[in-house]
Amino acid sequence: HTQPLSTYLGRNPEFFDKLVPVHRMGELNDWLRDKFGPIPSFDRLKTEGPKIDEADLLPGEVRKLRAMYHEDYQIFGPYMA
Repeated sequence: HTQPLSTYLGRNPEFFDKLVPVHRMGELNDWLRDKFGPIPSFDRLKTEGPKIDEADLLPGEVRKLRAMYHEDYQIFGPYMA
């Protein structure tokens, strides 16, 4: 998807008991297991293809993405790192 996170999650991160960035999904699995017992794991299924970091983008591309997701950075920025 390309819609902002706030489209799906709303604008109040305090609504959620736990928010983790994608690269820390194992932490969410552990937290849910501690809370509910055995659960299916949330493994990343899409792992092929190039990994693109912000440093791989041109400055104009970074500005465009930051503008597009400005609200997400404000709301969920602490949970995205």
